Amino acid sequence: MKQLSYLGSAELKAKIVAQVKAHYDADEIIKGKYWENGKGCCVGCIIHGNKHIRFEGELGCPEWYARLIDKIFEGLLSDEAKQFPLQISKAVPEGKNEAWWNQIKWKFCVFILRENIERVLLLDVADDLKKQVVDAIRHVLAVCQDAIETRAYNESAARSAESAAWSAGLAAAWSAGSAAAWSAGSAARLAARLAAWSAAWSAAR
Repeated sequence: MKQLSYLGSAELKAKIVAQVKAHYDADEIIKGKYWENGKGCCVGCIIHGNKHIRFEGELGCPEWYARLIDKIFEGLLSDEAKQFPLQISKAVPEGKNEAWWNQIKWKFCVFILRENIERVLLLDVADDLKKQVVDAIRHVLAVCQDAIETRAYNESAARSAESAAWSAGLAAAWSAGSAAAWSAGSAARLAARLAAWSAAWSAAR
């Protein structure tokens, strides 16, 4: 993804913000549908369609970003969801390149991983299992933090971290089967997916 955000155009950004604002004012931002009869979700109201890849060619924003805001939007409460497309349309500056977007991606991963470590530490699971899960998440976290500092994603380290996280997730699933153990396993599997996701998008670009 070589283009600049909003194609480097303040006019394009203003156009998209005004378009989304019009949908907001007309109560046309809805969950569950991309774009239909002049109404749609976050992605739909931004591009008037359902193809996430269009964000790259038309807006200079990476496809992963489109998929991420789509997922966040659908998980918000209705009132928050209606405000979200306008908020993120305004928040993205024009003229930002791929390196800037990568920093956003890795910082988002770091935030999620730290939240999951805190959550796992509070769970009522065996100490050895808790340590395995937390260590695996921290492994992925270290890869993302290194990417922020070096501005390069170490795919080999990411694959190793991904493998450790999947192993921790399976260990939790094979344990006593308590709700806490399943939660720990979910946190580990999410870490694995984040490692794989960042590695895949880095390789594709």
